Amino acid sequence: MVRVGSEDVLVVPPFECAWLSNKDARLKHGGGCLTFEAKGENDVTLLFHSHAGSKRIQPTRSQTRRAALLASPSSSSPSSSSSSSRRSSTSSTSSTSSCLGSYAVILGSHCNSKLVIEKDGQKVHEMLGVRTSSSAFAAYWIDFNRGRIAIGRGSIPGHACFLMWRDDHAHEGIERMGLSAWDKHVCYKNIATHPPVQGHIPVDDTKGTSRRGYHAFAMGWIDG
Repeated sequence: MVRVGSEDVLVVPPFECAWLSNKDARLKHGGGCLTFEAKGENDVTLLFHSHAGSKRIQPTRSQTRRAALLASPSSSSPSSSSSSSRRSSTSSTSSTSSCLGSYAVILGSHCNSKLVIEKDGQKVHEMLGVRTSSSAFAAYWIDFNRGRIAIGRGSIPGHACFLMWRDDHAHEGIERMGLSAWDKHVCYKNIATHPPVQGHIPVDDTKGTSRRGYHAFAMGWIDG
């Protein structure tokens, strides 16, 4: 991780995660809120985990196909196939275990076309049209409260909320928050932590599109 410039910008390299380490950044009783500004070509990623140290890694389709190919009878020699299969299985198991007990919120996922929420590395919710900008910082807040995830634009938690999702079987012990990236560098600044938003959070239903999110054409947060 690199901090650059007078604005104290945090630059997160691909596949890395900057875990918030100060005492106030820990989620207390499974709840907390993060405000930040981000700039990136895609995959502005926030991680919520029981402990720090994990990266945004998950089993991929290519790993699954590779494991199936190595397990097929048409593979080369039995000994090399067995050895390769064990390596692939170990890699996949390691990737899966690093995701257990975690949530990820990804803005601009799938080539900057949608917002995705993952649980334990598996997609559980998505919203089409949520894009990030590579040329200008945009402000967001994300509130995590015992499995309820609320996301909004701007720097005031609870305002301009465009998505809310609740996990009916929420993980216990979520304490750490991290700023991550996928295959491109992502820049973060003005990062601050807050207590979780209490009470009802209204979801903006501009033009009757609460499922797709808040329309912010000018800033490019949400596609029209």
